[in-house]
Amino acid sequence: MTDSARARVLLEKALDALVAQVPARANDLVNQAHRLDKTAPLIPDLGALLTFANGEYGRTDLYTDRAIRRHWAMPSPPIFSDDINSDREIAAKLIRFYRAIRAAAEGSRRGPRLLTRLGQLNERIGNEKRALEIYEEMRANFPGSGSGDTGRALAYLKSHGRLAPSPELAGNGPAVSKADIGSLGRFANQILQYIYLRTYARRVGATPLAPNWIGRHLFDLDDAPIDRILKPMGETDRQLTGAFAGTGRPIADIDIRGFMQIPTADYAQERDWLQSLFVLRPYWRRIVDDAEAAIRADGRTLIAVHVRLGDMSARLADPLPAIARLLEDLWPKLDRPVLYAASDDPARVMAALTAYRPKTDRDLWEPFPGVEYLVDHQMLARADVLIVAPGTFSFTAAMLNQRANSFYRADPETGTVGSFDPWDDLPGAPANRRIAPDQDYRRKDGSIVVKDMEP
Repeated sequence: MTDSARARVLLEKALDALVAQVPARANDLVNQAHRLDKTAPLIPDLGALLTFANGEYGRTDLYTDRAIRRHWAMPSPPIFSDDINSDREIAAKLIRFYRAIRAAAEGSRRGPRLLTRLGQLNERIGNEKRALEIYEEMRANFPGSGSGDTGRALAYLKSHGRLAPSPELAGNGPAVSKADIGSLGRFANQILQYIYLRTYARRVGATPLAPNWIGRHLFDLDDAPIDRILKPMGETDRQLTGAFAGTGRPIADIDIRGFMQIPTADYAQERDWLQSLFVLRPYWRRIVDDAEAAIRADGRTLIAVHVRLGDMSARLADPLPAIARLLEDLWPKLDRPVLYAASDDPARVMAALTAYRPKTDRDLWEPFPGVEYLVDHQMLARADVLIVAPGTFSFTAAMLNQRANSFYRADPETGTVGSFDPWDDLPGAPANRRIAPDQDYRRKDGSIVVKDMEP
C-alpha cells in the first residue's frame, strides 16, 4: 500500500473518531496521515473542522503546514479532491460531524462557513432540498455574510440548468485571488469586490482567480477558478493599497480579503473597461431586454428609482417625500417619462408615487428563484435618469449604467436627495459628502482606516 493510500485509511478513521467525539484519537490519526501525505484528499475538510473545534478538540501538527493553514482560513474551503465529490459515504460522515458541532457554531463568527460547508456536502450527496433549507436558514441568521444568498442562488441555478460552463484553469504564472467573494455581503458587495480583484490583477500583471460567485453565472465572465492557496492580505494592508495605487511594489500571488468599498474615483482610469466586463449571458440578457422593452413601450425616458425601506428603515430617514418633489420637478422637463421603482417595500413606494404610475419588477417578469433582484438591478443600470438609495445595490447599478446623464442619491441621515457621480464617490456614504483623500477613512499612503457605513 502506498503512503497516500495509508493516509487515506487513517483520515477515514480520524473522521470516524470525530463523529464519535473522540478528539484525542482523531488528532493522533490526522497527524499520522499528514506525515504520510500532506495532500491527502480529506485534509482540507478535517483541517477546517479541527480548526473550528480548536480549544475543544485540540491542535494537530497540521498547523506547521502553512499551505494547509491558509486553506483552513478560506471563507468557504474549496474541494480539490474528486474523491470527496464522489464518495457519498464520506460526505455523509462529514455531514454528521458538521451537524454535531453546529450548535456551537451558530453563535460563532465561523458559523456561516460551517453551514456553507454543510449545505455543499448535502448537495454532493444529492440532498438539494436539505441544502436549500440550510441556505435559507443562513440568510435568516447571518444576513450580512452573503454565504446563504450565494449558496441558495447557485443551488437554484444548478437545478434549472443555468450554471455557466466551468472555466479553464489558470496555469502557471503570477495570480491574485479573492476567495471571499460570495461570503462578504450580498450581490452588490460581491460586484464591488470583483471589480477590485479585476482592477488589482490588471494593474500588477497577474491572472485573477475568482470563486464560484453568483455574477459568474449571470454575466459573461470566464475567470479561472481558485486552484491554489495564496497568502491572505487584508484590505488595510499598506502593501496591498500601495500596489493598487501604483505607489508601492506590485505584489502578486496573494488572496485579497475584505469588502473593498473604496472611493470609486480610484477606478476612474478603468471605468470603460470595467463596465464592459458586465455583459449578461444570453439567457438573462433576453429576459432583461424584454423587460426593458415592455416598460419603454409606455414612454421614452426611463426614470428608475431605488427606495430602501425594509432592512434599514430604523436607521434611515424616509426619502419618499424628497423623491416625490424631485420627480415633480423633473417630470415636465423630460420626453415622455416613465417610472420604474425598485424597493423592498413596493406597496409603500407605489402609494407614495402613484401619480407617476410606477412599474415594478413584478410587472415585467416572474422572478427567478435565487436571483430575484436581477431585473431590478438591470433596470437601474439601464435607466436614463437614476435615483439611488443608500447602500451598495443601486450604487453598483449606477456604476454599470452607461446611459444616464443624471444621477441622484438619497441621503440616509436627512432623507434629502442630491446629485452625485457614481465614479467619484464612496459606496454607502451619504450623497454629496465629499471626503478629502487624507481624511479619516484613509491614510495618506492610501491604506484604509475604517470601512464605510453600510457593508
